[in-house]
Amino acid sequence: MSISELRAVAEELEEAGYTLEVVHGGRVLLRAGKGARGSLLGRIMPVEVRDPGALLKLLL
Repeated sequence: MSISELRAVAEELEEAGYTLEVVHGGRVLLRAGKGARGSLLGRIMPVEVRDPGALLKLLL
């Protein structure tokens, strides 16, 4: 998934009032949509990366 695709999905979730969370090991790694706040990406798109290291390990 490219950044532009992630942005489009996150914006659609936000417009619909939904939040998507990626949870692994009981920790929220990524939040997208309405509830995403407080990160560098949150300024340009509704995506919040809570634990970038753990997210990368999960993806690789």
